[in-house]
Amino acid sequence: MTDELLDVIAQEEKIVKYLDIPIQHCSEKVLRAMNRTGGRETLKAQLRHIRERVPGIVLRTTVMTGFPGEGKAEFEELCEFIKETLSAWAASPFPRRRGPRPIPWRGSSAIRKKPAAGYRDGRAEPHRRGI
Repeated sequence: MTDELLDVIAQEEKIVKYLDIPIQHCSEKVLRAMNRTGGRETLKAQLRHIRERVPGIVLRTTVMTGFPGEGKAEFEELCEFIKETLSAWAASPFPRRRGPRPIPWRGSSAIRKKPAAGYRDGRAEPHRRGI
């Protein structure tokens, strides 16, 4: 996202100060397994930059839980990241793949089957900072 676009969002009264940025996850380990780059610190810097350019902006995300290889530590890292940095969120489970190249499941079945359980029990309550 360019600074020029962020400036337009900040200055134009007819544009809602809201972005939905699908980060998928914040754990470098999980993101690498997804063939994505970045991680927690990169994401924090990007979100901080957006908030600096567009004061009062609401940042929402969608995250994926239960990706093969995600364990309790990565799940807890994601919960903490959400609490620290975002205004609103949604979680979706990673589906088991079928077909010629299925990904073997190696994570906790509780995380895969109930991806938002950690959010519902208070580890990462949805909050609406700035909404």
